[in-house]
Amino acid sequence: MSTFSTTDAQTPEGLLHVGRVTRPHGVKGDVYVSFFTDRPERTRAGAKLFIQNEWMTVTSARGQLVSSKASPSQSTTWLMHFAGVDDRNMAERLSKSDVFGEPIEDS
Repeated sequence: MSTFSTTDAQTPEGLLHVGRVTRPHGVKGDVYVSFFTDRPERTRAGAKLFIQNEWMTVTSARGQLVSSKASPSQSTTWLMHFAGVDDRNMAERLSKSDVFGEPIEDS
């Protein structure tokens, strides 16, 4: 498993680079997203993430902690569905896309 640097992406002003879409899953538009953050607010239904220059709304997400012998760090990979992404072709267009989110203040 490769890891992604948070400095690789051109971060839009005011947003944080929080993850990357890795690949599609199945035929209904689901994608795997690897997050650099553990903020649960980013993966809840209704969450807004900025991908390919547009805001996308999470409709469902299921996550798992993934670790690799090649990389001592761990990342969280989520199987996610976004509103309007309803088939594999649409999901494939999101592959390898950087994911951005608004800063979230600690409570």
